[in-house]
Amino acid sequence: MKKRIIELLAKQREVEGALETNCRKIQQLKDGVEDTDRKEESERPVKKPRYRVNWRIPRTTDGTIQLPIQLGALKILELGRIEHERSQFHNERYIFPIGYTAERIYASTTDPLNSTVYTCKIEDGDDGPLFTLTAADQQEFLTARTATGVWVSVLRKVNEMRERKSSNTISGPEYFGLTNPFVKEMIEELPNAEKKCMSIDAIVDNHSTLPPSPPSSCSSRSPSPDYCGKQPHPPMSAEERRYRNKLASAKYRAKKQASMKSMSTKVSQLMTTNHQLSRELAKMKQENEILRAMYERAITQQQPQMYSLPPIHLNH
Repeated sequence: MKKRIIELLAKQREVEGALETNCRKIQQLKDGVEDTDRKEESERPVKKPRYRVNWRIPRTTDGTIQLPIQLGALKILELGRIEHERSQFHNERYIFPIGYTAERIYASTTDPLNSTVYTCKIEDGDDGPLFTLTAADQQEFLTARTATGVWVSVLRKVNEMRERKSSNTISGPEYFGLTNPFVKEMIEELPNAEKKCMSIDAIVDNHSTLPPSPPSSCSSRSPSPDYCGKQPHPPMSAEERRYRNKLASAKYRAKKQASMKSMSTKVSQLMTTNHQLSRELAKMKQENEILRAMYERAITQQQPQMYSLPPIHLNH
């Protein structure tokens, strides 16, 4: 009986070890599912949201542009007038109307925790446009011969006050609003806009001033003569891109569902094994208690006989 109890105790420890191992496997599988989800999510390309701009320039009933106009952090107050006879006020990329005025919200040069409104204005200098900036939280104003130059002065002060080590690089025309497509459209509608000298359209139309371009089919960078004359792969249409994206999404979902199904099957099998081992362990514990009680009862019954004194016979 004692040997039977020892065997049951050894088997009980074995079953408990198997249960603990299965529990660890189940936890590892669950962690694996979460890690796989995080890995697959990180591997998927992040799609930037696309916004379709349906905004239109506000106009009066006669078609005149209605000012002021708010464009995000930029507010257009005045469009100014175009000096088409002075080449300093326009180039191949931008037109600098005299009197153009806009407001932009940007970091303050006096308060490191707040922003302020900067009034951007293009004035008439003696030999070209003069770009000025006036902050709402201070009386002094900054001037420069270029839009970038005046904004670099502001950026340098902001970085010094906030103790930043970033480079003082900024696009002046962008912060003046001259690169905004709506601002460009409105400026192009001003009087004399079509008369500006050396416009980009005039340069493109005047083919005699442009050098001839080399043939693209036989470039000097071609790896072999067989490559010359080959047409590049045509770009995909919007419908083809949508189909490709849908196909990639369907493959990703199918792969994830198959992985989840496999993990669920393994977890279910381990849970079933755990349930069977738990029942077997409970049965062994019950049998162990019965054998232990029987063993203790047998020991108790044998002790009086083992240590009882023999009867004493008196001689008369």
